Amino acid sequence: MSGNYFRNFLKDNFFRKDPHYCLSLVFFATLLYSCSTMSFTYNPKKRKRAKSHGFLVRKRTPAGKRVLKRRRQKGRKNVSIKKTK
Repeated sequence: MSGNYFRNFLKDNFFRKDPHYCLSLVFFATLLYSCSTMSFTYNPKKRKRAKSHGFLVRKRTPAGKRVLKRRRQKGRKNVSIKKTK
């Protein structure tokens, strides 16, 4: 449906030479394309999140320890993600 609308839009307005109009046309085309190809890639999992960003994972590596140290210095209430049940 959106593809047909875009084709009709192009037929009616294709020969206009305004550069701002051309940029808006490109934006409109990318917007239509992105809306028609939407996918659901983020499927949150509590356990996976904890295993990637949890306190114990941070404590294991030198870089993780630096992250915890910086967050403590900044005064963060939570230095890592909350414990999941």
